[in-house]
Amino acid sequence: MAGGLMVPVSPASADTVDTTIVTGDAPIAVAINPAGTFAYVASGTVSRINLATNTVDTTIVVGGG
Repeated sequence: MAGGLMVPVSPASADTVDTTIVTGDAPIAVAINPAGTFAYVASGTVSRINLATNTVDTTIVVGGG
């Protein structure tokens, strides 16, 4: 997604960033599903990140715009 902001990714047990993933503009919240397989990043859209591949595999437009 061009112009989006990046979300840093790091293992829960580490104090380092492994990679960054471009998501929508101005991410405001992150949630991880109970299985630990996907992260959902909320901004003007909701980006679903596949945590096995560290890629955005779905982007959902929210709101009336």
